[in-house]
Amino acid sequence: MVSRYFDYAAILAIIAVAVLVRLFFEQGIAPFVSKDSQSYFLPAWDLLRSGELQLGLRRTPGYPLFLSLLLAVVGEDLRRVALAQHLLGVGTAALTYLLGRLTFGRPVGLVGGLLVAISAPLLVYEHYILAEGLFTFVLTAALVGLTLGARTGRLRWYLFGGALVGLAALIRPIGQLVLPLALLAVAAAPPRSVRVGLASAGLVLAGFALFVVPWTIRNQLTHNLASPSTFGRTLIARTASYDRGFVFYDPDRPLVDADPERIRALQIVQQGSDRRQSDGEIATRLRQELDLGPVEVNAVMRDIALEAIWRQPGYFAEGTLRFAVRIFNGVEVRLRDHDQERRDVVWEERTRHLLQASPRSDSAFRTASAMLRWYQPSQLAPLQLVLFAIGLLAALVVPAWRSALVPGLMVAMLVLASAALDGPQERYRYPADPAIGVLAAGGALALVRLMAVGAGRLRGVQTSPSNRRAGLGSRGGSRTAPTASPSATSGAGVDSRVAGAHVKPLP
Repeated sequence: MVSRYFDYAAILAIIAVAVLVRLFFEQGIAPFVSKDSQSYFLPAWDLLRSGELQLGLRRTPGYPLFLSLLLAVVGEDLRRVALAQHLLGVGTAALTYLLGRLTFGRPVGLVGGLLVAISAPLLVYEHYILAEGLFTFVLTAALVGLTLGARTGRLRWYLFGGALVGLAALIRPIGQLVLPLALLAVAAAPPRSVRVGLASAGLVLAGFALFVVPWTIRNQLTHNLASPSTFGRTLIARTASYDRGFVFYDPDRPLVDADPERIRALQIVQQGSDRRQSDGEIATRLRQELDLGPVEVNAVMRDIALEAIWRQPGYFAEGTLRFAVRIFNGVEVRLRDHDQERRDVVWEERTRHLLQASPRSDSAFRTASAMLRWYQPSQLAPLQLVLFAIGLLAALVVPAWRSALVPGLMVAMLVLASAALDGPQERYRYPADPAIGVLAAGGALALVRLMAVGAGRLRGVQTSPSNRRAGLGSRGGSRTAPTASPSATSGAGVDSRVAGAHVKPLP
C-alpha cells in the first residue's frame, strides 16, 4: 500500500513540475518552425480543406493526421498546437517514471521522469511544428507496454506495445526499426511454453501490422511501392551532404558500357557533394535533368548511395560510429537560435499568416532562456554516455534489471540507425532521451550498489579474526579491533562468509 502511494505521489510530482515548466516556457514564445515543418503542416492544412492527404514519398501520415486533428479542434492557431504538444511532453515525463520504475526501480523512475520534465531539448522540440514531440510520446509509451509484457508475460501488453511501435513507424519512418526490439521483449519475458512465446510474438507483429500494413497497401496502389516510406534521399543526405569522403563518380576512371543516364545521375550526385548541396537540391536536379518521377528519383538515389557504401564499408562504419557519438552527446539548445530559424523560414503565401505571432515579450524570452539552462544533456555528454553504458551492462548482468535491455537497445538502435541512414542531426536523439535518462540513472544506481558492496567487503576484511590478531583495523596500532555490527554488514548487502566476519547478517 505504501509503495502504491509512493507511485501516485511521484507521478503527481513529475506532472506538476512538467506542467509548471511548460506554462512558464510557452508564454510569449511563438511556435518554432524549420524548413521541414512545411512538409508536415501543408498536407494537414490541405486535408482539412480538400479531404485528400497529399504526402511526399519519404513522409509518413502520423504527424500530419495529428496536426489536422488539432487544427480541427483548436482552430488555425499554431500556439494552441504547440500547447497540445507540450501536454504530450507532460505525458512523456509520467511515462518515463513508469519505464524507470519497471526496469530499475522507483528512484530511477523518479530521477528519469524529473529529467524529462525539465529537459531543454525536449521542451524546445515540443514547441516545434515537427514530429519529434509526438514521436517521443508514442515511442516511450511503446517501451512501457513492451516492458510490461516482458515483466508480466501478459499477452495484451505485447499487442499494445506492437501497435504503438506500428504507430511510431507512421510518425517517423525510423520507428520501423523498433520492431526487432519489440520481439526481443518476448525473449526477455519469464520462462513459459513455446506456444505462449509464439503467441506473444504473433501479437507484437499483429499490433505492428495494424497500422503499417494499410499505409503500405496505399503506397503500393498509389506509387507502386510496397513500403511505408523511402530512404533514398536520407541515404544521399548521409553520404553526399553530411560526408565528403565518398566517391560517386571519378572522371579519371570512366565507366565502360554504362547507361548514359546512369552516368549523368552519378555526376549530379558527385557535383552535389562537391558543392555541399542538400539532398533536396540533388533530388531536384535528378528529377529535372533526367525527367524522373518521385519513385524513380528515390530508387536512383538509394542505389547510388548503397553502391558508394559497398565500395567503402570501413569508411562508412567509422563515419557512422563518429556520427552516432555526436548524436548521442547532443548540442546545447539555445532559444535565440531556434527563434532566429523561425524568422528565417519562408512559408507559402496561403499559410504565411499563421507565422505572424504577436510581438515577442523580452521578459518572457529571458525567462524561457533561463529555464533551458536547468538541464542541458549535452553538458553531461561524456558522463551520461558512461553511465548509459554501465546501465546497459547492469541490465545484461543483473536478472532483476533484464527488462531494461529493451529501452537500452532501442537507444543504441535509434542513434546508430539515424547516424547510418541520415547523418549527424542531433535532434534525432531527442525521442530517445527518456530511455537514455532511465539507463543513465540505472547506471548510477548500479555504481552506488557496487561501491556499497565494495565498502561492505572492506569492512569485513578489516574485522576478520586474522586481522584482529595482526592488530589491523584498530586505532593507534592497538591489537584489538571493534567487531563489525550486523547492521553494518547487512547494510552493504554482503554475505558474512565472503566478508570474512563471523556475524550472521540481518534478513
